Amino acid sequence: MESNSTVPSNEAVGELVSGFTTTIKERPQWLYIDVNGKEKVNIPELAKEIMQEARMVVYPNFPYPLQYSEKGGYWKSFDIDKYTEKKATEKLQQAGKWSNRTVKDTAYNVGINCYQAGNHLTPAEVMKTDKVVFNNGVYDFTTGQLMPHDPELMLLHGHDYNLKMQGEAVKTKQWLADLMGESITYIMEMIGSCFYHGMPFQELTILSGDGSNGKSTLLNHITSMLGMTNISSVALEQFADKNNRFATSQVYLKEANIFADIDSKYLDKVSVIKALTGDDTILIEFKNKNPFSYKSFAKLIFSANELPSLKMNTHGDTRRFKIVPLDTKITQEFISQHDLKAVEREIPSFAYECIEMFRKALERGYTSESKRMAEVKGEWLERNSPVERFLKEECSFDGKDAGHSATYVYSRYRTYCMNEGIKVLSKQKFIPLVEKQGYSYVRTMKNGKREWRFKGLVMEENDPYS
Repeated sequence: MESNSTVPSNEAVGELVSGFTTTIKERPQWLYIDVNGKEKVNIPELAKEIMQEARMVVYPNFPYPLQYSEKGGYWKSFDIDKYTEKKATEKLQQAGKWSNRTVKDTAYNVGINCYQAGNHLTPAEVMKTDKVVFNNGVYDFTTGQLMPHDPELMLLHGHDYNLKMQGEAVKTKQWLADLMGESITYIMEMIGSCFYHGMPFQELTILSGDGSNGKSTLLNHITSMLGMTNISSVALEQFADKNNRFATSQVYLKEANIFADIDSKYLDKVSVIKALTGDDTILIEFKNKNPFSYKSFAKLIFSANELPSLKMNTHGDTRRFKIVPLDTKITQEFISQHDLKAVEREIPSFAYECIEMFRKALERGYTSESKRMAEVKGEWLERNSPVERFLKEECSFDGKDAGHSATYVYSRYRTYCMNEGIKVLSKQKFIPLVEKQGYSYVRTMKNGKREWRFKGLVMEENDPYS
């Protein structure tokens, strides 16, 4: 009987063997054949492959998992579960082995293996004050040199551009000089300080001036230099609000806090602001988390059309404030003279110039202050008068045709200032400031004697007609 079977040729057998061998070679290490001949997923091996493709770590005392950016040279925060689930899904779908259970189990395995149970380092303990990362290396503030990226440094802030250590940011400096004159020196020192993860100068910066003078544009430019992930945006009045206990959490591990157009209202709680600028320990509290102590290095940068009134008692309080006036009105002519796209292109070289300016300030122990800055600050401190505080804390409005004599009120004001350790204004300056708060300065007859009074102003535990 003749057989219908055909004996395969040597060539066909070779192709089959080759195909089989290729399939074996292409099969991922995490796929295996069980005793029943079925292809299964080895979850620990799949997790291992994912971990080999990216450096990931979870520290017990860190607020978030970390992943090392090979391009940026720093450890960035990320969602380890979502990242792992995405990678596992891609690999499993390609192999035709996806299931929700396998994805979840793989993510769990990665999380467990990345968790450093015995390592109780906090971000504050791994922070390197004098080193900052750019795409082309790590700048060392001590040596002034650029060194290669190194994951062992555990740097947490990246800047997505190459630091350009040669050349000059001509267009940027001309733009700033036209905006603020000699105050550009301080602004460059301040910007450079943002890259330094410490608080060597206990200062807070406010860009001041009427609208349409470039304040917001400058703040946006500083934001571009630092990167959105490295800044927070909390208003000055939010820090001073005793009822907002979560405000300080926003500056956690940030290089700067940048906020435009702060409120001009009176702020009576400045202890947190002093702590944020003073290299002091502050209490950080996240929602549903236990509060903890932390030293902030975020430089506080604000802008204001009208400077606020603050409760400041000493020279130590007032010296923290650096007021930078922007007196130039932005006209069409000004806009045509300054190409902001060219200014943006100069960020890599301008960042380096700012860093070097800051290093010089660090060496001498203080930042610059232009004559105009000192002038505007002096005017502000005089306006930021303790008179307003005195009236709010010691006086009230009675609503009747009554009021203390101006002589008596002024004597109480002098006592208040002496107790608070602050400068006493002359009576001539004191009177119009009281009037500004809504009290009429009127001359009335009492006991046959005509006397000047503040209508409606009463003081606790005193007869309003004394």
